[in-house]
Amino acid sequence: MTRSGNLRCTFSRKLEELLKFRFFVNYFTPKFLFPEIFAPNKSAKKSHNLIATQEQEKMLKVETEIPSTTLEKVWDCWTKPEHIVNWNFASETWCCPSAKNDLRVHGDFSYRMEAKDGSFGFDYCGSYDEIIEHHLIRFVLGDGRKVCITFEQKAGGVYVVEEFEPELENSLDLQKSGWQAILDNFRKHVESC
Repeated sequence: MTRSGNLRCTFSRKLEELLKFRFFVNYFTPKFLFPEIFAPNKSAKKSHNLIATQEQEKMLKVETEIPSTTLEKVWDCWTKPEHIVNWNFASETWCCPSAKNDLRVHGDFSYRMEAKDGSFGFDYCGSYDEIIEHHLIRFVLGDGRKVCITFEQKAGGVYVVEEFEPELENSLDLQKSGWQAILDNFRKHVESC
């Protein structure tokens, strides 16, 4: 391959990594940390902004059922840092190398999320509003969006539902699929413990 061909391949890979980075940053990072990424699109139509604002008012929901397990095991895997680092990422090219979790009302959490190659990373962080052990967690992300997770024991296992306020940058479907991918990783981790 020629030098220019190598440069095009390298550029394509870097562009793909940047797009993945933007996807994760949009989902999990307070917007004030990367103002250049979250700058409003001045060419967007006002009607699009109105639709996005109306869509943001809805909570999005992702869910999973983890068969043959207990609330206690699911709760521990969700809340303990030694477990969080094993599931809190949406893609196999990303990881969660560290997690801090002060699980109490007004306690803070911070999970480091980054590309496995070390090229990108950010902290997913927030503060807890309400905790009912083994049943409910409510928190506010660093950018002010609210999240609620419920855990319910059923005959076949534990049902986990995560509801979250969407951000305005990405489509609702894209956001939902990203959060669902993380929840699916969580289910796989619990099943492997």
